[in-house]
Amino acid sequence: MNGESIAQSEIGRILGPGENMLWAGRPRQGLALQARDAFMFPFSLVFCGLAVFFVISDVAEGASPFPLLWGGVFLMVSLYFLLGRLIVDAQRRARTFYGVSNRRIIIISRLFGYKVQTFNPRTLEHLSITERSGGDGTISFAAISFFDPRWSTVLWIGASPLPAFEMIEYARSVYELIERTWTPQD
Repeated sequence: MNGESIAQSEIGRILGPGENMLWAGRPRQGLALQARDAFMFPFSLVFCGLAVFFVISDVAEGASPFPLLWGGVFLMVSLYFLLGRLIVDAQRRARTFYGVSNRRIIIISRLFGYKVQTFNPRTLEHLSITERSGGDGTISFAAISFFDPRWSTVLWIGASPLPAFEMIEYARSVYELIERTWTPQD
């Protein structure tokens, strides 16, 4: 089964009577660098370098177990920031499915359990699109300020704290489908 067929199957399982699937898809698969990595990668590289330096220094000096343990914790955290978050993000996207029906917008995530988010498009206060060259993009269904504490999700997991169809192909056509389906016609 290809990615689109898998998404159609996952979304199809939760559709109610009389509900029709208009679109189903998945985020881009595999490791992916994003705009936030322009800051995160250099920061995590320096953090990791410092952690390695301090652990090697402690070992060379014959430090007691506590500084070695503390340094090991910092080393593990820095390795997560450097590479682990990219792997977790790829795993999260591999287990995420998106759908648009004639009644709702659907996001299914299977990373830690089974989570279904649905949105009534008629009550959405925010709908925006961010496109990349080539037609890939992200459609967001909520807005957030930079000072909102949910932004820590971006740092730890690499995921946006907002409900969105992240890194989908043909984002403009899906965005226009959503607009066309639920925008009142004059």
